[in-house]
Amino acid sequence: TTEIYTLSLHDALPICISDALKEGIDIGIAIATVSPAATENLRFVKSVVKSLVDKLPTNNTRYSVIIFGDQSFTKLTFQDTFPDDTSLKAFIDGLPGTTGASNLEKALKESLKLFTNALHKRPEHSRILLIFTDQPSSGNELNSIQLAKKLDDMGVQIIAVPIDMQGSREKLERVVQTRKNIINSNKDDVPGNVAQRIVQRASRGKTFFMTE
Repeated sequence: TTEIYTLSLHDALPICISDALKEGIDIGIAIATVSPAATENLRFVKSVVKSLVDKLPTNNTRYSVIIFGDQSFTKLTFQDTFPDDTSLKAFIDGLPGTTGASNLEKALKESLKLFTNALHKRPEHSRILLIFTDQPSSGNELNSIQLAKKLDDMGVQIIAVPIDMQGSREKLERVVQTRKNIINSNKDDVPGNVAQRIVQRASRGKTFFMTE
């Protein structure tokens, strides 16, 4: 059994490092903030992602970013680089919002392209897809399930983070590997705490280098 610890500057707890993660992590981020509270929710998501970068810095982690609504747009690929974490966080701050429905099918299709390209570059990397959304998902449910299966076959762990979502989470539940991979949140949560929950869930038998 792998023990999972967090590293704090205030307490020297040991960290068990999985051999699989010494080669690096690819984290895909898909964001849909399309509800009436979209502006506040997008600000919250950005804070969560920046906290995630603090815990999993770019020296051992590659990030990609998709924003989606009625359409899906890639804003950052795994091949894009930044000189430091501060530059990446500034990029995150500048992400625009989207409009329309939260089309999960299109987000998964775009994510599959990004992970497929990354797989050829660094096949040894661990792979995680984070889906942030504040509205029930639209798109063809069967196609979404099939796309999620392809991602799963590639070793991509899918974690969904609904934000203040009113309505059904059924479509999200059908694309994650387990319901435990749904991390409910709201814009009043502490972003660092949500990022920590994501890391702990993504760890499932693996342990990341983390800093706080």
